[in-house]
Amino acid sequence: MPYAPSSAPLMPPDLSQFAFWLGSWVVVHTDEDGGEWEGSNLVALVEGDKAVEERFTLVQPDGEVMTGRSYSVPVTGRGWCQTWVDNSGSYLDFVGGWNGSEMVLERTSERAGALLQQRMIWYGIAHDAFCWDWQSRAGDSPTWELSWRLAYRRAS
Repeated sequence: MPYAPSSAPLMPPDLSQFAFWLGSWVVVHTDEDGGEWEGSNLVALVEGDKAVEERFTLVQPDGEVMTGRSYSVPVTGRGWCQTWVDNSGSYLDFVGGWNGSEMVLERTSERAGALLQQRMIWYGIAHDAFCWDWQSRAGDSPTWELSWRLAYRRAS
């Protein structure tokens, strides 16, 4: 699926831009072998309705549970800033915003001395469903590789 380049202009940040994500969600990841991992994501406004908090849980086929939490805030002059931590000890930080009809948050880091870019894309957004992709690319590669895709549907 083609995406607009990262350098495309982003809309100024505003808390209402993540309104589509608020609520209780069922998430499903289908792996390359056709196995499904199911979980949940609870997303709410917190801190006096000034930040978006995500509480994520995903049960892997082997029964191992992945949990994580993120906080997202709109920052004038920077866009959306998100901090993610999880039960594997990961800490990730992202910046981005709306790019056309998609919410795109990105980060750049170094792994084994090489540049690594990662991004999350929320797309196909409807009231009760959307898709989320986790992508990465190394160095100067123009090609983003899909690492994860989650299908979201609103919990009943």
